Amino acid sequence: MTPKKDARLRSLGQALDVVRYWESLTGQATGAWQAAVGSDLAADDEFSHPYDVSLASWAAIVAAVSHLGTLRDSLFHRVGPNEVKVWLHTHGQLTLVRGALENASMALWLLESDVSVERILRRIQKDWAERRELDIAREEINIPSSKSMQEYEREVSDLLARIGADPVMLKERTGYGKIVKTAEAHVPAGPKTGALFLWKACSAIAHGELRGMIAYLNKRQGGSPSPGTQLYQITASVELLVDGSMAAIASTKAALALYSKRSGTLIRV
Repeated sequence: MTPKKDARLRSLGQALDVVRYWESLTGQATGAWQAAVGSDLAADDEFSHPYDVSLASWAAIVAAVSHLGTLRDSLFHRVGPNEVKVWLHTHGQLTLVRGALENASMALWLLESDVSVERILRRIQKDWAERRELDIAREEINIPSSKSMQEYEREVSDLLARIGADPVMLKERTGYGKIVKTAEAHVPAGPKTGALFLWKACSAIAHGELRGMIAYLNKRQGGSPSPGTQLYQITASVELLVDGSMAAIASTKAALALYSKRSGTLIRV
């Protein structure tokens, strides 16, 4: 471990300190998720119920915080009064970074518009995508849903029409790449390396891609057991881990701040 990498890991450990507060905020009965009467989210929820915008965006924040807490616990281990050891993994920790960044970005995407109809539309689009995947899972284990997909689509299409949204937009699915890119604009202190690049790199590692390992992790050439074959020793990338984690932390902080604004609930971030 070089002094520069050691310093970067120390800075990450300090940045992750705030996650303990976020864990208490999201993991205890603080009421932080509740939208205050007269707030943007209270109005959204009234029109979109039972597909509440507040619950979907808060659930994404909770998921982001959970990933960050698990990342912290897997990285830093106190072994003495004044000694902390860092355990680096090639793949698992970057998968946690990816999950945190995705979920924080999702919350920002759900909440970013100043137009209530757009926020509700995105909430319903997300629910339609979730419902479709759940139905596919149900088919695999032969447990039918109590409501058919057609009935569900008629119900949410009517809801969209009532609020002035185009029901045709229901099945317009926005991918996580675009969601992460959109969320970048709401992170004032984001990393020099864009969040979209970091998300793509972490996703490649999470999927176990061979090209991803070679492109994004640290490597040292080994032997060539046969013509045209090159062996590498792969080790964790501190740079990608720290940059990706900082982006995820900054995005989660921005998501909590925007949730506080939309919900009228005072949340210290």
